[in-house]
Amino acid sequence: MNGVLPSSFATVISPLMKLALAFLLAAVSANWTGEPVATFTQSDDPELAAARAKARAELPDFLAVLDKRSPDTGGYQVRFALTPTEHIWVENLARDGDGLTGTLAMKPLRSAHQQGDRVTVKLSEVSDWGYWTRDNVAHGFHTYPVLFARLPKVEANARRPELGWPEQ
Repeated sequence: MNGVLPSSFATVISPLMKLALAFLLAAVSANWTGEPVATFTQSDDPELAAARAKARAELPDFLAVLDKRSPDTGGYQVRFALTPTEHIWVENLARDGDGLTGTLAMKPLRSAHQQGDRVTVKLSEVSDWGYWTRDNVAHGFHTYPVLFARLPKVEANARRPELGWPEQ
């Protein structure tokens, strides 16, 4: 994208939603075939719990970026537990008192909700957050490194550039 942030983040969000389906809802199977093969993660996963705690601790930083809405940032999203076992991304965010209102970024796997449904997430329920900068680099997305670490290195390195992150 030549380092220019698109006015509509559709081209950036689309790959992110694919990643979210493959990684954030679940731990991806080690026998990766290119198609998402997912099983839901355990609710007591200590690595994901630590990543979520870090995201919650840094939530004020995200809210400051969201409130400013600089032309150098966009694609603001938060993640929350829609059901006890399914965390899902919400986009098109607006502050709403002690919460954020937006639309579900994908169709939930274990809920009657649909992609695009309007939801309000209390700030205390946010389990992760992220946004993009003009240079097409994702910021936040605290759970991604945990889930990337569970993928074969080749697959993880193929996904990192979609977020503007270097291979490891």
